[in-house]
Amino acid sequence: MTEDSNYAAWFLGPKAEHSDTWEKMLVDVFRDYVHWRRNYFPEDNVVINSRMRRQHELMSDSLRDELTRILALFKAQNPIYSPRYIAHMVSEQTLPSVVGYFAGLLYNANNISGESSPIGFPLEIEVGKIVAAMLGFNPSEAWTHISSGGTIANIEALWIARTVKFVPFIVREYCLQQGIALSVETPDGKCVDIREVDDRTLIHLAPQTAVRLTRRLFHEQIAEGRTSEQIIADYGDFMKTSDYNISERGIGRVLSTIGLTPKVYLSPSAHYSLKKAVNVLGYGADSLEIVDVDENFRLNTDKLREKLFNAPDDTYTAAVIAIAGTTEEGAVDPIHKIVSLREELSAKLNRSFWLHIDSAWGGYVRSLFRGYDLNTPSMDDKVERCRVNINTQAGECIWSGDDNNYRAFLSFPEADSVTIDPHKLGYIPYPAGMVSIRHGLVTELIRQDAAYVFDKDGGGIPSDFSFSIGDIGSYILEGSKPGAAAASCYLAHKTIPLTLDGHGAIIKSTLVSTQRLQRLMSDHFNHFAEYDRLVAAKHKSKHTPAKREGEPMFTFKPIHRPDTNLICYIMIPVLPENGSFVLDKRYSLSDINELNARLYATMSVNEEFEGTQTIDFFVSRTRLTEGLYNYDSIEKVLKPLGVTKKAYVKEGLFVLRSTVMNPFYQLATKESEKDYLYEFIASLHGHASRILADYAKE
Repeated sequence: MTEDSNYAAWFLGPKAEHSDTWEKMLVDVFRDYVHWRRNYFPEDNVVINSRMRRQHELMSDSLRDELTRILALFKAQNPIYSPRYIAHMVSEQTLPSVVGYFAGLLYNANNISGESSPIGFPLEIEVGKIVAAMLGFNPSEAWTHISSGGTIANIEALWIARTVKFVPFIVREYCLQQGIALSVETPDGKCVDIREVDDRTLIHLAPQTAVRLTRRLFHEQIAEGRTSEQIIADYGDFMKTSDYNISERGIGRVLSTIGLTPKVYLSPSAHYSLKKAVNVLGYGADSLEIVDVDENFRLNTDKLREKLFNAPDDTYTAAVIAIAGTTEEGAVDPIHKIVSLREELSAKLNRSFWLHIDSAWGGYVRSLFRGYDLNTPSMDDKVERCRVNINTQAGECIWSGDDNNYRAFLSFPEADSVTIDPHKLGYIPYPAGMVSIRHGLVTELIRQDAAYVFDKDGGGIPSDFSFSIGDIGSYILEGSKPGAAAASCYLAHKTIPLTLDGHGAIIKSTLVSTQRLQRLMSDHFNHFAEYDRLVAAKHKSKHTPAKREGEPMFTFKPIHRPDTNLICYIMIPVLPENGSFVLDKRYSLSDINELNARLYATMSVNEEFEGTQTIDFFVSRTRLTEGLYNYDSIEKVLKPLGVTKKAYVKEGLFVLRSTVMNPFYQLATKESEKDYLYEFIASLHGHASRILADYAKE
């Protein structure tokens, strides 16, 4: 049995090949649910009797008619299950996730607490531990839960970071009032009395230091003979009136008190949810400090270093955000370099910062880094072990070029918070996002019914740094939440382990397919005519007409090397020159944008939509603009395309975008000799040939 056929068992299949298995499991779930209802106090009388059910037949008929109409409408939905759908960040879901969701849906539990959801609640806590372990956190110390999606997860992570920033101020104020000498480790490694620490140093304490201050204060007072009841009463009353209590005073008043303004550092590739976050948190758009990207659309850490080391004295670093899988290009920021930069900043300027990773897209790539021994202190050794295990088992090179992805994903455990979306590369039904906080003790600081209070029952704090919760609602931004999502994630991650040989097998297949698609485009940038001949010979179809003398020529050019399973590219006209091909300068950037826009319209749902059955392959698109990426930062991308700074500022660049998320490309080629990726390229060429010919006649 091949590796591909192993993970094929987890999906319904492009032609619903596992329909019998799915149908049986779904029916079994429903029958089991009915059995539960009928056997709960079986002596209870039937409420809806046979006579009443006959009277309901007209209503049932109406329901069937409307259901039939809706099901017919859904046939025009994007065929996300098919290898022909290479567009947006969505694919079909795994069997255990769907069965789990259906089961949870029937029981309709509200996972806000163990009381309202005695089964779904512990499942969510267990899912949190499973995902935290995959991310590289200690599952017994991290705080991880399910959210409605990456937007809420990102906002919550920065909300927690905001709260943690001001804990040291409350503790310092309390120590000054009570005459308590409490030592604190500053970012540069020195231990000083917290009462002597200035505001700018205090707000830049390492997150793990700031999070633990309230517990340290508690235990040191216990050691001095005070009772937990006395400490809780005194500190609880004090913190409510503190000028630094952001929950009580609000962000504006607290910032006015310390005389500092926040800065959030992130690349222009950041998801728009992060812009929502600074708005919701009261920072405002002015707090965003945009850091240029490099030619691979990764955050430029040299630029970040320059900004951090030259930050104005009246600002503080609210957070630095790295992205593991940007929405537009799937790029992975050099997280390892950001971690090193934090260490350098701490040592030289006595300032640390909260590091958040938005891996809503790429988080599940971390499954490739579990399932083999990485117990070595050397990053170089870790990278080598990863390269051997991941690439050898994949059979093809997953990541070419530098070691950025290995080092970036290996550095996840150094982050303070991570966003990840099971409903993306977890192949789990919507809605299911997640946020994981490395420091689980933050639950003591963000609790809404008794914020900053050690234990509302007066029981004090455990001596270790473990944590436990009895509900979720007091610690999160959302209220009611579906137990179905927890059941879906739990069943999926229990039956498809988040390891190299489990879920990683799916991820590997998509990464390898993405690299192959990139090669199919790149290898023929200067060999267009030969490639077109090969495509036409293999796929004698209307999409690949033979070239006629004098007909406009073109090729496709990827604009980056894929870090994950997203690839962006454009179609550009070319001319023969010295046995090769060069850009056809008769076409302006405006012309090239129009050609690609027409190609996108042909291969996507648009205003002239005639049903998905008429579209052989699907693509998506994006647009690079000066407002998003300044020309100088991606000049190495734009210049080979003949794009000048003046034209780019005026026009931007219309880019085609494919998400190679379907897991069946390799299996289809092996079992049915159906090479979807090759045919996709053939389709692109066929449509592009017609579009360019028509455009040239206009």
